[in-house]
Amino acid sequence: MKKQTGPTKAANDARREAATRAHWPTFKRRLEQCTSLKDAQELLCQAVPESAPGYVYYRNLGALLHDNMVTKEATADEVALYRALAGRIAATQPALAATWRNLLGGGG
Repeated sequence: MKKQTGPTKAANDARREAATRAHWPTFKRRLEQCTSLKDAQELLCQAVPESAPGYVYYRNLGALLHDNMVTKEATADEVALYRALAGRIAATQPALAATWRNLLGGGG
């Protein structure tokens, strides 16, 4: 029987998941500060590298901004942030805000 050295895949996955969750407050705060589509696009341009913990949040935001879709990986908390963003941009981007609200299941 081969002796295992180093962390297991499950342990590595758990560490990565914990690191991703640790990035959530930073991403949340930054998205909450966005008041326009331009702000959200600038946040997306400042995404952490693809290999970094927390990248999933930026990938999910990118799907909303570029493809008007919500990924399966988007959490309920992310969707709530996207609804709030739609509300903030409604004055300057009413059609886009309405599209997002329909997509996100949020009302007027």
